[in-house]
Amino acid sequence: MEGHERKNTTILDAFMEFYYRVPRPNMIFSVIGDSDNLIPKQWPKSRFQQCLTYAAKAAGDCWILSKGEPLTVSKIVREMVEEYIYLEKPVRKDLRLISIPSKPVMGMGLLFDLPEVLENDKNQNKKKKTSPLETGWDDSFYVDLPIPSDGEDYLEFRFELERTLERPADHERNALVLILVEGDLSAVDHVKLAIEDGIPVVFIKGTGGLADLLSITMEMLNDKKTLELRTVLPTLFGIELENSEIEELDRSLRTIFKKSYLLDAFDVFVKNEEQFAASVGELVQKSWFLENTGLSEDKHVKGNSERSHLFK
Repeated sequence: MEGHERKNTTILDAFMEFYYRVPRPNMIFSVIGDSDNLIPKQWPKSRFQQCLTYAAKAAGDCWILSKGEPLTVSKIVREMVEEYIYLEKPVRKDLRLISIPSKPVMGMGLLFDLPEVLENDKNQNKKKKTSPLETGWDDSFYVDLPIPSDGEDYLEFRFELERTLERPADHERNALVLILVEGDLSAVDHVKLAIEDGIPVVFIKGTGGLADLLSITMEMLNDKKTLELRTVLPTLFGIELENSEIEELDRSLRTIFKKSYLLDAFDVFVKNEEQFAASVGELVQKSWFLENTGLSEDKHVKGNSERSHLFK
């Protein structure tokens, strides 16, 4: 497996040099879906936290990426990590939360009061060496990346980090899975980039927004039924799109489901943490196997002609 040319070399190279080998992560979860304009939906957030914690512990050394802003999904992830550290009191950094904000965040603490054990950890690490970029990085459970510079696209920066972590060098690859929770329609671009680059995606069914749209689409594909986008979108997002926007979304969904072997829907209402960890592991193994054997364009792509009538 070959590496790739990096664009944000200064930040990414410094980040990799400072953190990547201490130790190398066995699993990387990139959690997306933060939005400030999504219709709120009630769903069992604590169950998702349990699932993500269990999968992270099962992996051994795990990194979790999130936007790190005071929005719903990032808050859920931050609370999960804080609770894990507070209750488990791990002696080594077997789990790291890496925040990639798009704008300055006050204190980078997501407005939470840290337990005493975390405050102690934070104070002790102030005495340790910092990164070459003088960002204040230290050997903590929490890592805050600099915000993208003016004019730099956030998604491009975030995805470049994900690609760098997944394929840090030639013939080297890490298990990285994109986890979509909630999500407005702008998250389609992130999912599409991941799929085009061969990164598996799990969408948490029942959380609303794009996660539910992709879940519904998968069900319609399996049942060979037609998806009426104009009917579904107002229900999930409370909006109506113009014809050109519908067509663009249609193309994006076709691109995403062209590689449906990289996709999985996890129903947070009916499944447990063991099933989540197992499904994530199976998805990574399946995607790597199909890619390495050249079978990734098999029946999934052959069925695309039948899927031309999926969307309306």
